[in-house]
Order: sequence, then structure tokens, then C-alpha cells
Amino acid sequence: MEVEKRMTVRNYAKASISNYCRELKFLFAYYQDVSPYLITDQMIITYLHFIIREHGVGRVKCRMVAHACSYYFKHILQCPYYTPKHIYPRKKFTLPDVFRISEIKYLLKSCQNVREKCMVALLYGTGVRCSEFLHLKIRDIDLEKNRILVRHGKGGRDRFVVFPQSLAELLQVYLEKYEPVKYVFEGKDAGKPMSNTSLRLILRKLSQERYSESG
Repeated sequence: MEVEKRMTVRNYAKASISNYCRELKFLFAYYQDVSPYLITDQMIITYLHFIIREHGVGRVKCRMVAHACSYYFKHILQCPYYTPKHIYPRKKFTLPDVFRISEIKYLLKSCQNVREKCMVALLYGTGVRCSEFLHLKIRDIDLEKNRILVRHGKGGRDRFVVFPQSLAELLQVYLEKYEPVKYVFEGKDAGKPMSNTSLRLILRKLSQERYSESG
């Protein structure tokens, strides 16, 4: 797809490229007998109404569809089209679900080894995104200044986050025992980061153990 080529050349994040291409494929499949040049705002509204009604999607999904359409029409077809903000569902102002301190303690207690404990402590102690966490390199952790350099975060920008000093000893123990080569947490292949699937499986297992124990 031309969208993938153009976004790759312009150095868009892999996740953004994948999301845009996926949403456009779904939209064009829905209007398979209609040329993309003839798709209108009203037709996109009809499509959004369909996926909301039939699949129960939320505001984030609808925004993704709108942004994907905007990119395609402006940069690929080069015809006037702007992100139709008026078709976004109204935002719900709800507080996010967060772990209580007691729940974090239970989660740490469920860890079966120092690696799992270090993962949970570092993930929640720094607040970085999962994708950023998986690509943390050993050299980017500055224990003297208590900070971590997060490379190529959201929007492709680098930034520093605070490294909790209380985790320094745990991290040192983990590094000495497991001896990762490049990334703080690596998969089966040395020098390569752990996969997102592996991380989520570990966190899901610990969460299930935590709720099983508390229940």
C-alpha cells in the first residue's frame, strides 16, 4: 500500500503505519464498490456508525479512522480533506483505573524471581510505555543522576524520566545475575529486546496470581 511506503519514508512509527493501513483497508473493504475519490464525510460517518453499532468501538478507534482518512486523502490522493473532528464521539471524562499501593505490593509479592520483580518495579516506578520499556538499553540508565534516557518515544522524541533510587540495588542484582548484553530485558536471543507478547504474558500471569491470592 502506498500509505505504508510514504509513512515509512517519512519515518513514522511502525505502530502508526500499521494502524493507518489497517483502518484504511477496513474502510475501503466496506466501500469496495466505491472509488476512494468519491468517499465523503457522510459515508465515513455511516461507516463509523456501523463499527460502533456492530463492534462496539470507542472514541479512540473512531479518531484513528478519521486520522487515517485524513492522511490518505491529503498525502496520497492530494485532494482537500481534513480530519473531521465533528464526527468523533463525545469524550467521556472518567478517571483512569490505577493500581493502589497495596495492589502493587501484591503484584511484587507474586513475582517468582528477581527478573520479574525488577520488571514490575521498573515498569511502574518509571511510568514508561510498554514499547519504551522493552527497548530500554543498559547504557541509557544513569544511576549517578537517577534518570533514564528514553529513546524514540511517542512522536519519535527522546526524553529523560526519573529512575527511582530505591530500585538501584534491585537493578544491580538483576544485571549481575542475568547479564543482559544490550537491552535491560532481553528475550531468548542475547542482544535483542523481549517481545511485547512475552511482557504481557508475564504481567497477566502475575495479575492473575495476585487476584487469585486476594480472592
